[in-house]
Amino acid sequence: LEPTNVTYTAVASACTQASKWTWATELLAGFRSAELRPDVVMYSTCVQALEQGGRWVEALDVFATMQSERCDLDAVAFGALISAFGSAGPWQFVILVLDDMRQSALEPTASVYNAAAAALERSDLWARALAQLVDMSRRSVQADTITYNIAINAWQKGHFWERVLELLAEMTFGLVQASVVTYSAAIGACGRGQQWPTALALLDT
Repeated sequence: LEPTNVTYTAVASACTQASKWTWATELLAGFRSAELRPDVVMYSTCVQALEQGGRWVEALDVFATMQSERCDLDAVAFGALISAFGSAGPWQFVILVLDDMRQSALEPTASVYNAAAAALERSDLWARALAQLVDMSRRSVQADTITYNIAINAWQKGHFWERVLELLAEMTFGLVQASVVTYSAAIGACGRGQQWPTALALLDT
């Protein structure tokens, strides 16, 4: 049975889920030796694997190859690269990739915005992270639980516990399911603001 694009991509995806990023990159090399042309799904899977390994330089190389081979880049590919920068790379690249995505006539999805905002928030650039989420709302991209978690973490770092409570109310009104992460961040924000009764009330939620 001859291997196909689907076969290689499925195995690479399994390697990514198992955090075996080196195996995924070896598969990409095997892809070429089998005289198969990697598509955007295979490349994106490889970038995701490299992101898990904290190998943002290699992830950027793979993405550059996608561009040079004129693959039909999609939101998943851009989101994978942003996540790679967010886990280990320079935060400035996150902004550049977002700009590149828009120049490619692609609109960022919720997943892409979440990846960008999370990368900036992890770099303690909470105001820049919130700016991405404001842009997300302005473009009518539907926020999800992950979006709110990032926003709450960002406001917590800015010591704006009142805004955190507003976001919790907004989640309830918009029927967005709060998670343990949501409440943990909210409790942390109230603790920083010395709002102990509110923090205890959230603990009982």
